[in-house]
Amino acid sequence: MTNKPIYAVVVTYNRKELLTNLLSIKSDNLNILIVDNASTDGTSEYISSLIGEKVYYHPLTENIGGAGGFSYGIKKAVEMGAYYIWVMDDDCMASKSSLDALLNKASELNDNFGFLSSVV
Repeated sequence: MTNKPIYAVVVTYNRKELLTNLLSIKSDNLNILIVDNASTDGTSEYISSLIGEKVYYHPLTENIGGAGGFSYGIKKAVEMGAYYIWVMDDDCMASKSSLDALLNKASELNDNFGFLSSVV
């Protein structure tokens, strides 16, 4: 597929249960960066056992909204060495085949694109 680093940037707010689906997606080069927009539902405690080598958790001290969370997360992903950034809300129902389809298209286009989008 690809050996380039992929970072899924996920912005969440009080939806800890929905993160389970996203955290179940496995791919050799996939890292998941969760930006927590100051959740009050125990997201930090819930996610603490899932943080590892490929899962990064960034809790914010205030809710800066979806756009602010994505801006923060994308900047962090770039700083961490992302080649591809897969942006999604916490309620996305993505799968490994979703990621594979995007990577296949990226390869087909020889990385000559500004952005790709899945069918919703």
